[in-house]
Amino acid sequence: MKKTLASLAIGALFASGSAVAQTPSKPDGVWRGSLGAGFSSVSGNTEASAFNGAADAVRQTNIDKIDFYAQGLYGKAQVDGADKLTGKVIRLGGRYQRDLTGRVFGFGGLDFEKDRLAETRQRWVPQAGMGFHVIKSEPLTFDVFAGVAYNSTDRYAPFPDSKGAEALIGEESIHKLSASTSFRQRAVLYRGVSGDRQNDNRLTFDAGLVVAIGGGWNLTVNGGYRRDEDPAPGRKKSDTLFFTGLQYAFGPR
Repeated sequence: MKKTLASLAIGALFASGSAVAQTPSKPDGVWRGSLGAGFSSVSGNTEASAFNGAADAVRQTNIDKIDFYAQGLYGKAQVDGADKLTGKVIRLGGRYQRDLTGRVFGFGGLDFEKDRLAETRQRWVPQAGMGFHVIKSEPLTFDVFAGVAYNSTDRYAPFPDSKGAEALIGEESIHKLSASTSFRQRAVLYRGVSGDRQNDNRLTFDAGLVVAIGGGWNLTVNGGYRRDEDPAPGRKKSDTLFFTGLQYAFGPR
């Protein structure tokens, strides 16, 4: 029961978006973004509630792109007559990418995460690298990239901190399926190369389908997978989530 409630509450975080900006962009230098929020409450045999919110923004030109995302979740449930935390997560991040030639680009970014149930007090991951546009067209873009990152994970006492440099390799694609529908996915593998992260692997994968339904509203279908070979003691190494929701988009379409 506890596991089910926790999974549902944490999963609500993905109802408004995944950990990459999902707003479709165009190379016109105009900011676009989306906002979403949700609240759920159950009473009777089960007492539980959860609140989640998410936002993203993206600006793209013919030579560069910048995007930001922010997500938050708080959830609780009554278990055996006592209030139990089922989710308390904050995720923030941004990335800047600039073409160096018609195919080669450089990028830099920063991700932040705070997850009480995973015993992560704060995780900062600055990163930078180079990439290659394998496909660069209006209906489809496909990029591969590699670089370096520094993972600084501070955990709640008495769990040990985990810090060290990582090498990263990843791929990302954006598919414009129709005038109103787009699909985006990104997978990144991190390999620890120093410090506490030595030889530890970390994988992130996010995918999202966005469908415009009119009046600035979008229907989103999102999935995410996380695996960390160096979790806090007693915590699982992986999480898999799949959820749908609504968001309101701003900026020209």
